[in-house]
Amino acid sequence: MPMKKIMCFLLVMLLIISLSTSISAQEELPKYQAYYIVDDLVNPSKVSEYELALKEYIAHFKENNYPYSIHLFSTNDFHYYYSTPIALSFAEIDSLYKYLNKVAAANPDKWDATWKKFDGTYEYNKAGTMLWYRDLSYEPENPRLEANDEAFSYLVFIYLKVGKSPQFRELLNKWNELYKSKGITDRYSIYRGEVGYEQPCYIWQFHGKDHFDFWSEAKNNHELLGLEAKELWEETLKLVRKIEYRYAWYRPDLSYSYKK
Repeated sequence: MPMKKIMCFLLVMLLIISLSTSISAQEELPKYQAYYIVDDLVNPSKVSEYELALKEYIAHFKENNYPYSIHLFSTNDFHYYYSTPIALSFAEIDSLYKYLNKVAAANPDKWDATWKKFDGTYEYNKAGTMLWYRDLSYEPENPRLEANDEAFSYLVFIYLKVGKSPQFRELLNKWNELYKSKGITDRYSIYRGEVGYEQPCYIWQFHGKDHFDFWSEAKNNHELLGLEAKELWEETLKLVRKIEYRYAWYRPDLSYSYKK
């Protein structure tokens, strides 16, 4: 859940700007969308209590028309990811800080009572940022699923060897070309973990309606991609230090969409 001390929130965001400026100075970034990410690792035996507290927490934002959407994803290993689209600017920091304070100040007693309900329900809480890359992601001309139907995600966290990001991006372009040449109609999204992630880290997000739909289509796509995909994957692995896999489900019941 978002950090308990608002000043810590501000410091993290200042670090984001510093890192973003540093990256931009070193390389030309393609078009991207930035996200502020909070990761809670929830105690398995406390999931029900955590989600009840979370619903109450999200209600504060709904009641006060908080002007930033919060999209919640839960995983098979009890991570709860809060994803908020942001613009990387000092004005954005000021705005986030201002409106989060407003939400807390609207009903401070109720706000504090909500926070207490989270006590003991999660192991840790950490915040960071990631960038979604449009040019590295794969978007077929006629996607099999509409974005709103993609409730399930298969997440591949790829941690590269130092200095291998340029080669990895070149391979991602080859993956895009391969998917396009085989007429694959399932999209995938590519993110780079920034603040709060081991570096360098890329997240490969595959989509499906649900667990069954994803694996059924993955089998079909695997057959279409054939030996070329196997060879390209072996080439990709030469750049990799470690890989983590997670299943994630979008949770509209625990999310907040800002409506202007």
